[in-house]
Amino acid sequence: MIVVVNFSSRKGGNCYSIAGVVKKYYKDKKVKIFNFFEKAFNSCGKCNYECFTKKCIMNDGLEEMFKAILQSEQAVFILPNYCDYPSSNFFMFNERCFGFMYHNKELFDRYLNIPKKFMVVSSSNVCNFKTACAYHIPHGKCPEILFFNAKKFQQCSLEGNLMANTDAYNLVNDFLNNNYSVEKSAMAIVLYGNRVLTTVEEVYDKPTLSLPKGHIEVGETALDAAIRECFEETNEVITSDDFVEQLNQFEIVFVNHFNKLVKKTIYPLVFKVDKIGDIKSKEERIKKVEYLLIGEFLQKCSYENVKTMIIDAISK
Repeated sequence: MIVVVNFSSRKGGNCYSIAGVVKKYYKDKKVKIFNFFEKAFNSCGKCNYECFTKKCIMNDGLEEMFKAILQSEQAVFILPNYCDYPSSNFFMFNERCFGFMYHNKELFDRYLNIPKKFMVVSSSNVCNFKTACAYHIPHGKCPEILFFNAKKFQQCSLEGNLMANTDAYNLVNDFLNNNYSVEKSAMAIVLYGNRVLTTVEEVYDKPTLSLPKGHIEVGETALDAAIRECFEETNEVITSDDFVEQLNQFEIVFVNHFNKLVKKTIYPLVFKVDKIGDIKSKEERIKKVEYLLIGEFLQKCSYENVKTMIIDAISK
């Protein structure tokens, strides 16, 4: 069984139509769709926290959703963007999920290990969704999220006609079918004392804190690519003599400028330098380059896996 959860309170909008495309894709399987607009579920509260010792006392049908997910072979969560965050329905779902599985680690582990895909209708922030969705998969893994930026498809999110666009429609099918273009990229984690070399890039028209990284060319090693990309983006010169260690690789999924789905494997490499060069932005998409205090970076960075990498890097 495939379980689809539409967290939008709006009937007939983009999230609703995406759920329909998902059901059509899985036409040979049983598909159970839960729409939050169809029923009024209760958030946590107006109780004595009975879930801490027994079980949640709410009897509004939400427990049926959790049980269905636990019995499914895959769950698909469809989320709208409200003020750069998932809708309140998603946070309420998180609260009630805790109440349903509290004191039952085996049940919670089973929930986390149910394969999940997330689809987000968002024309702005993506970082908050990556953090929020990460709580629904095993620790240390990156959530597999497809972001629909309506502007990229010349659409207005409020009109709810995103799936009428052929490219957007095909993206849903490619995402469900794991039909990605595969790329490899190297990331340079350059440390100078208690500072790390950072960039600020435009992502979905919003400035996003990042690290120097870029495509690994044919015949090029990850080390060579990290050194080259660091110079091309920030003008900072690092060499193989500054190289410390390569950390564990990770994957990200995104939609490129041609509205095609890409799965990129990123290889993080740690460097330590004893002086700062003439750093500056050398690409239009990069708005700022600086050595940021590591503590400040950890506060501002929205990607949990990148924070973990920085902590690993400074311990080397």
